[in-house]
Amino acid sequence: MKSPGATATSMLKKLATPRTETIVKITPLQRFGIPDDMAKAIVFLASSDAQFITGVNLIVDGGIRYNLPADIMGSN
Repeated sequence: MKSPGATATSMLKKLATPRTETIVKITPLQRFGIPDDMAKAIVFLASSDAQFITGVNLIVDGGIRYNLPADIMGSN
């Protein structure tokens, strides 16, 4: 399983600019992901390099998960 972060696609372009600026600001890598970032994670998981990996949720989000408030992440 893979958990992608905000990715620069046509759907993302529909968000209001202040909101997208906030997303970039709180993302440690200071950018949106690109489709190639997601594809590389999928290629890795499908490769023999990942042959001993099972039941993992690979987070591909530029580190934003660690900068979000707990209430957004679903913690109490």
